[in-house]
Amino acid sequence: MKKLIMLALLGCVSATAETGSHYYPYDDCETTTHKMNLARKGVELRLATAQLIPAFVPGSYKGIWDLTSGYTLHLFPDKTAMLESWCDVCPARLVAVGEWAADQSSVRIDWKEQRFNAKEKELYVKSYGLCESLILYLLFDDKKSVREVYLVSKDQDGELIRNPIWRFKEYYDWKRTKDELKKANHSLEPTPGAVH
Repeated sequence: MKKLIMLALLGCVSATAETGSHYYPYDDCETTTHKMNLARKGVELRLATAQLIPAFVPGSYKGIWDLTSGYTLHLFPDKTAMLESWCDVCPARLVAVGEWAADQSSVRIDWKEQRFNAKEKELYVKSYGLCESLILYLLFDDKKSVREVYLVSKDQDGELIRNPIWRFKEYYDWKRTKDELKKANHSLEPTPGAVH
């Protein structure tokens, strides 16, 4: 009887060893040859697949033009997208509102209302592409844990990713953040000289 129990236990152990461990979300991401100029040693950039988009996309993302200005892209869990422009000597200003959705393995943003001035429009496109179709990348450390979350404009995805939009904050109270943005920017009616 003891021999049978021992054999059964050994069988269970060897079956477990064969299946191995599944590292979520590491093993659900595709390897990529792309490099990122701000990636540190000991980390690995991987392309997220479609099923990971709803879990990892929501949050606030920063895009920076220079030391004094840039923008914040808000992607809320209820699929609302808001784009806020900021600089160090002016108040943050909401410049676009729309909806985001998973489009195969990318994030598609449909901007419903926009209020860009000509210079902002030029900077967005030159620095980050159109920011309407974005690819999700995750940066892993050597323990296969997510270190950073990035979005890259589809038209700027390449061998070396130079201008990723990095997630600097996840949402813990996203409804409050969204309400504050709406209150501070009552309407997105186009302003004179605005570009659509």
